Amino acid sequence: MAKVDFIAGNGVIVTVRQNDPDEMWEFLLPMINVARHRITFTEYLEWGNEVKKITTGLVLLPFENASWCDSDGVLFKDGMVPVRVTCNKEHVQDIIELTLTYYQQPAIMAYKISDTCVVRNSGNRQ
Repeated sequence: MAKVDFIAGNGVIVTVRQNDPDEMWEFLLPMINVARHRITFTEYLEWGNEVKKITTGLVLLPFENASWCDSDGVLFKDGMVPVRVTCNKEHVQDIIELTLTYYQQPAIMAYKISDTCVVRNSGNRQ
């Protein structure tokens, strides 16, 4: 299985391991954890390195403003960092568990955005 790192058009670093039939999932990461600690870019990269040990690739996207209600109906408003991850269904729970622990969060949202993720190598290595 080949691992490829490249920089997408928006400057985001993308890592993909090829030849894995995977789905595309999106995870919403907090910008501030429950201890009110602002999460740094370095911390996102460290989390990403741990996720890459589990899965086949990820893309960190620019932050978004988000709001949702918890199970008690309490409204939360926060900035979130969407991360797209190529993985199989079995790895989703592992990534959620890692994410809950790493960011010290009471909940993490993840949802499937594609049934298939295809990466084709051009054969030209730079």
